[in-house]
Amino acid sequence: ILGKEIDKIATQREQVFLPDNLMSAFQSASLHQHKIAVSKTVLLNGEIDSSNTNLNLIFWSITLLLVILCVLLFIDSRKLHTSLSTLFLFITGFLGVLLILCYFTDNDTTYYNFNLLWAMPLNLLAVALALRKPKLYGLYLKGFGIYLVCLVPIFFFLPQKMNTGLYVWCVLLGIYLWGASKKLSNQGNTPL
Repeated sequence: ILGKEIDKIATQREQVFLPDNLMSAFQSASLHQHKIAVSKTVLLNGEIDSSNTNLNLIFWSITLLLVILCVLLFIDSRKLHTSLSTLFLFITGFLGVLLILCYFTDNDTTYYNFNLLWAMPLNLLAVALALRKPKLYGLYLKGFGIYLVCLVPIFFFLPQKMNTGLYVWCVLLGIYLWGASKKLSNQGNTPL
C-alpha cells in the first residue's frame, strides 16, 4: 500500500538480507576455511503466521458492511445516505492526504504510489459540498462512484500490485456512491 517500489517482490539478491536468510547465510559462510559465525543466538523465537486472519477479518467485515450499504440503497433516507457517503468520502480523502504526506519524507520509495487513484485527497473538498451544494455533491458522488467501478480493470495494468480486496471494495463503494447519488437527487434540494 506504500507504493510501487516498496510493494515489489524482493529479488534473490535482496532476499539474502531478510533476517532468516541472513542468519542461514552467515552459518554457512567461511573465510580461509574458518567459519565466520561460530555460534548463533536467536533473539526472538517465533513462528511465521501466514494465515493473515486479522487482515482477512478486516477485509470481510468492510465488504459485508458495503454489501449492507448497497442493500440500504432501497431505503429512502436523505440523512442516512448523505451521512454514509460523506463518511466514506472523508475516509478515502484522509487516506489520500496521508499518502500525499509520504512525498514529503526522505524515503523516495513511496513516491510512485498508485493508491492515490482511489484514495483521493479531493474527496475532503467534496465533503464540504455535502451541506452547502447538495446538487453538486450528488454529481460528485455519481462521478466518483462510476470512476471507482471503472478503475478496477485498470488495476490489472498498473506496475504496483494492488491488494485483491481493493477490487471488491472499489466496486461495492462505487455502486453505493452511485446509488446514493440517485437517492439524493431524487429527493431534490430538501434540507437534511
